[in-house]
Amino acid sequence: MRPDLRDQGDEARLCYLAMREAGIDADTVFQRAGLRPERLADPDLTFSHAAQIEFWIAAEAVSGDPDVGLTVGEHMRPRSGHVLQYLYLTSRDFGTGIDRALTYQRLQSDAANNRLGRDRHGAYLAIRSREPRVNRARHLMECHVCGTIAFFRSVTDDEFAPTRIEWMCEPPADVARRERFFGCPVIYGAAENRLYFDPALLKRRSRHAEPELFEITERIARERLERIRHRDFVEPVRRAIGELLPAGKADLERVAERLNLSPTQVRARLVSAGTNFSRELSRHRRRLACDLLADTDTRIEDIVRLTGFSEPSTFYRAFKRWKGETPVQYRERMHAAAARRRATRRERHTAGA
Repeated sequence: MRPDLRDQGDEARLCYLAMREAGIDADTVFQRAGLRPERLADPDLTFSHAAQIEFWIAAEAVSGDPDVGLTVGEHMRPRSGHVLQYLYLTSRDFGTGIDRALTYQRLQSDAANNRLGRDRHGAYLAIRSREPRVNRARHLMECHVCGTIAFFRSVTDDEFAPTRIEWMCEPPADVARRERFFGCPVIYGAAENRLYFDPALLKRRSRHAEPELFEITERIARERLERIRHRDFVEPVRRAIGELLPAGKADLERVAERLNLSPTQVRARLVSAGTNFSRELSRHRRRLACDLLADTDTRIEDIVRLTGFSEPSTFYRAFKRWKGETPVQYRERMHAAAARRRATRRERHTAGA
């Protein structure tokens, strides 16, 4: 699977909330998938699309629920406050909103390759990932379709209703549960993941449509898409920093050499992406240090080396600037929080036994 494809953090945040509402230990699921729950507050959060498979494997293992995707999906709230929501609301009609959203679907994921179609069953949205394995991931696709339906209902004043759903994956044991929940035929083993609906909805007028707002949301979507395109360069820089840092050689010149560019070119392209080399180096050091302190028992002397600092005193000053506390205080606080979570899980398990 391509490690360079990234998903935006919006759906992860909604999934986290849905898991908690469903009574699933969301913190453990996210941690097993390599994503610290506290990072969900970061508005610029992205994560590897390839991690989706492992995420849902962890979700089933932690929950013990063979239908965890649908269980979480039943609690998915519609995405709100996102530019994609306003693309729908300010469009002339629902069909125009879908067309605009498809133009800017990369605002959700680098891997999104959805399309609008129509056949003898009606109009449909084909939900497609550029990663073939993801298209057959049942938990992910069931949850994603639930979220899509909730979103479509929110932008059509609850008029949207699925008329047929097709999935590429193998059928679960309880297909009837899906048909009861969605209120329509559900087909497995299909050639493509499709969410069908009444074609008349494409002409449904939006009561929020307004030409001036239409232009404003279009401009915002273009600007955000441009920032994502700039990010395509930032990610290789971040990877190079991560690879060079343990040896203490993550400076601009060596990163540029690894990317077959001049330092001036790297500097200029980072500025175009709204960042700079010092900020990216500090960002990586901070994240690595926090992860090692919170999740491992790695000695602080070794963390100093792994984060590329020459002296412990320099590391301590930087960490105090980042987090407002010393590395030892941070480790103690994070380990205590993890112990409380484990105790809570044991209590819940004992109560449910």
